[in-house]
Amino acid sequence: MDCVCRRANTIGVVKLTLEVRFASERHLCRDYTTSPAIEEVPPGGATLRLTREPGKEDRMQWALFDGLPLESVDRILAAARRVRLSRGGILFREGERAESVYLIESGKVAVRISTPGGALVTVAVLGAGSAVGELALMGDDEHRTATVQAVEPVVALSLRRRDFAELRRQYPSITEFLVKSLAATVRRLDAQLVEAFHLPAEVRIRRRLHALAQVYDTGSQVIEVDLTQDELAQLAGTTRPTLNQVLREEERRGTLRLGRGRIVILDRAQLEIES
Repeated sequence: MDCVCRRANTIGVVKLTLEVRFASERHLCRDYTTSPAIEEVPPGGATLRLTREPGKEDRMQWALFDGLPLESVDRILAAARRVRLSRGGILFREGERAESVYLIESGKVAVRISTPGGALVTVAVLGAGSAVGELALMGDDEHRTATVQAVEPVVALSLRRRDFAELRRQYPSITEFLVKSLAATVRRLDAQLVEAFHLPAEVRIRRRLHALAQVYDTGSQVIEVDLTQDELAQLAGTTRPTLNQVLREEERRGTLRLGRGRIVILDRAQLEIES
């Protein structure tokens, strides 16, 4: 069973890596035109609320903006709209036409893909400062390669493809934002691909725990990760029994504490050493 789950997760990582790489290369050799205006609607019936446009005070928290001229950052933020999503709501679904990229301002989302067998597998959990749906900015006929769901209340900035295309036309330097965003995704997927092929399940589990500690870190010594063991097993590309064995071992060491529907990380530094 461990091999089956590991294979499913690997297929998803390969799929996303190749699609992102293809799109990243394609943007270097084509120009983009403004797509027809579309109405922003709640994807999948989720509770989405649009509020005020972001202002200059928001710009410094985004790592993806590092190195961009402040003028370019301000124009991107001015073109974006703030979206609010309740826990469990779907930001977008795999296969849907891609019209917007989302910058996560607060909260966390799970990225899930469909396996050839029809199962839905969690391949990433992303928090504030991350971007999802970057391929929406690549062309007029892009479709979502994953389903993105809020695992807690989320506030995100929505930037439509047609608005970004107009910004690129007026200010070519803004293209660097897209390149940095795609590069960050490729690096993350490459790392997962190497792990899936070359690291044992026990190490992958501890690495995912350490990565989740960073995502869920609120500045306190104790970090609560609100994910089920099934979701964590999917992230690590392993089975629930294998995961549970590693978690029980770490609980005995005092590294973490198991709760109902959550994992409480007590010693993040030790997890880093073990991973």
